[in-house]
Amino acid sequence: MRTLALCCIGFSLTLAGCCGSHECSPKSEEKSSETSCPSDCCSDVSRSAVLAKTQDALEDAKVELTTIKFDRFMKEVKAHTGKVVVLYQWADNHAPSKKHLPELIAVRKKYAPDGLVCITVSSDLGAARKNTLGCLQKLNCDLVNYIEDENDTVEGWAECFGCCGIPSIVILGRDGKQAATFTLTDTIDFAPVEKALAKVMNAK
Repeated sequence: MRTLALCCIGFSLTLAGCCGSHECSPKSEEKSSETSCPSDCCSDVSRSAVLAKTQDALEDAKVELTTIKFDRFMKEVKAHTGKVVVLYQWADNHAPSKKHLPELIAVRKKYAPDGLVCITVSSDLGAARKNTLGCLQKLNCDLVNYIEDENDTVEGWAECFGCCGIPSIVILGRDGKQAATFTLTDTIDFAPVEKALAKVMNAK
């Protein structure tokens, strides 16, 4: 017991010397003029700087955008069978479609623990494509983000989303089948989408 107590006291003193106090101490009795300071790893300032850099790196790595052809896209969607999937078609140069991205991010955070996957598909063409990733990063849109390959056919995309315009939302049940489809405009809020999604999430 005495040995255990001494060990605990020694450990406590070690911690106190490293992170509890930042005063310099003599290296030895022979060279009392020379001092040694705690390592940078024990500095609150250094630790905060490292954490900040790490957080920035994580945030930068979260938001990605991948160019994809329709056939490959469908394979990626099918890979999520067993989960509820929300597909969101939008474009950076189309204000109404950008309006609902934050709401989509919010529902993903709410239902992700229950098996929800949200996938965005940008229809930006030409010069507009250079702004797509920046828009997603500004919103911290850490969903699965794709942008249509410009050399791909548009018929497949229109058929997939069940309509001919954007923004569009398709909700797929855990069986991979389409459960609901929406075309959103400035006059339609996100509430009907959330209601339909809640129903699909709770379906057995």
